Amino acid sequence: MVGLVLGIALASPTAPYGVVPSEKALCRKVCKLPGPPGPAGAVGSPGPAGSPGPTGPTGPTGPSGPPGMDGAVGPPGIPGASGNPGVAGVPGPPGPSGPPGPPGPTGAATLAVVLHEASATFGRVQAGTLLTLTASCDAGEALVGGGVVPAVAGGVAGDLARIHLLSSGPTIPPTGWTAASTAIQTLSQTAEVTYTVSAVCVVGGIP
Repeated sequence: MVGLVLGIALASPTAPYGVVPSEKALCRKVCKLPGPPGPAGAVGSPGPAGSPGPTGPTGPTGPSGPPGMDGAVGPPGIPGASGNPGVAGVPGPPGPSGPPGPPGPTGAATLAVVLHEASATFGRVQAGTLLTLTASCDAGEALVGGGVVPAVAGGVAGDLARIHLLSSGPTIPPTGWTAASTAIQTLSQTAEVTYTVSAVCVVGGIP
């Protein structure tokens, strides 16, 4: 049917009508063979630039660069806090006996009062040094009083004020007098401390 219609449509108006049996037969009658290819056309102008593609993956890390130069020295830091005071040192050996102290007050006529003294020279005392001595009554005597006298030789006027009394009183049991002091500051270069403790005793005991 298709071949018949095409045959009728393509036939010349003056040609006698006839039936074309197939498309191939129709093509042999009306189709022409294609000619040789024509020359290539001119190259067209470039098209517009396309949009940027997506960002590619990060490349590998490059090798480390050479070390930089040393920076300038920074300013000095603030001074640190003062440390805690050190522990007190052990007392030094007793020095030679000092001169006798003044006699004690006169007691009653019926009592015989005896003054016993213990004295030591500690030299130039360092801060925190403990000064301690005890003066004792003899057997058969009774303690009625006592005291302590620190003295500084060869130093400056403020050395004696650096010796602070810690305790002064009778021993337990009361057979003598004991005292202790300490230096709150180191004494001057030429200072020497003499420490004298006295015990006032009554011969035969207290009536």
